[in-house]
Amino acid sequence: MIQAAKAFLRQGAPGLYNVARFLRLQGERALFREYTATHLFGRQELSVIIADRVGKEWYDRDMVRPSSFDFFDALRLSKGARAFVLGAHQAVVGMMLARDVGTDGSIVAVEGNYANYIVGKRNIELNRLKNMTLLHAVVGSADGQLYFSRAHNGMVEPTKLGPAAQQVRSVSIDSLAAEYGSPDIVMLDIEGYEAHALEGAPITLRSRCVWYVEVHGNTQLGRYGRSNSDVTAFFSQGFDLFFSPDDISEFVPLNDLSAAPEQRFFLIAVPKATTS
Repeated sequence: MIQAAKAFLRQGAPGLYNVARFLRLQGERALFREYTATHLFGRQELSVIIADRVGKEWYDRDMVRPSSFDFFDALRLSKGARAFVLGAHQAVVGMMLARDVGTDGSIVAVEGNYANYIVGKRNIELNRLKNMTLLHAVVGSADGQLYFSRAHNGMVEPTKLGPAAQQVRSVSIDSLAAEYGSPDIVMLDIEGYEAHALEGAPITLRSRCVWYVEVHGNTQLGRYGRSNSDVTAFFSQGFDLFFSPDDISEFVPLNDLSAAPEQRFFLIAVPKATTS
């Protein structure tokens, strides 16, 4: 009964559903007793601040090294690389990559949820990572402002939904590249807004950059009038494509875009000259 009611609200009244989730999350955070945990994240030992229930579920445990990181290693993109981590949550994946690229490399991370941004900033300071910058912003097709949900890990909202969404600065990928330098790697995990972000990256798409995109599925992208095929279309020319269902399994070639999953999957796009 409860699950049916949630599904009804999510589909029929998404604004009310997000407000309810936001209020529940605020209550959980108010009652949560913060602590620090130290675990092995891939190859690196990191200390993380556990500030809420989601952080406890995701980060208070050892984390398997993502297979995408092994892919970057194979392309010799680890030491000294510049990477954009877009949709950084509490900066943990970005910190793993910051250790991989070393002091000669750099990480520029972007997170739209202010609570997660604050925890992420503290995590970076706790681990003394001087090569990582975290910005409070969302990634969109252009610089400006977007509404961003404050429930769970957050997502772009078409309109303001009461207290559940706040207006946040939006930045394009090309603007980030102009300010911080052209990236070697772009990691994009923005809850279904991937196609809009890629619309703001024509210059970066023409560079020698390797792309990692969590493609969130036709249902999630459909909230913004897009689909998985709209995301993969950006890489239909000039890239070798690889995919994994979970970023733990090995990435395998995606030679036929029509064979791409309709549900959530992970995509790596490599400029053809890089793999030849």
